Amino acid sequence: MTVVINNLPSIAAINLFKAWSYDRSPEECFPVDCKKIAEELKLRVRFEKIDDNGFSGMLDVTQRLILCNENITSKGRKNFTIAHELGHYSLHKNK
Repeated sequence: MTVVINNLPSIAAINLFKAWSYDRSPEECFPVDCKKIAEELKLRVRFEKIDDNGFSGMLDVTQRLILCNENITSKGRKNFTIAHELGHYSLHKNK
């Protein structure tokens, strides 16, 4: 069996990080602060209490907004959610 993996999201994430970290020291880059990356891309990040455990976040391109569920308790999970929405922005911003 042949498994084909679409690496486009990984490539987009790597390119976004390279562009963001280009003139920064390692101390400024790690741990990766996805909220800061979003804000530098002129995307607002807003946290709201949403009573849906299945909802982590969403991207609203027209409002240039990433909305995250404030009920997520893990700081790492919140950072991942922002990263995930940045992936959508990077891959689909021209659509």
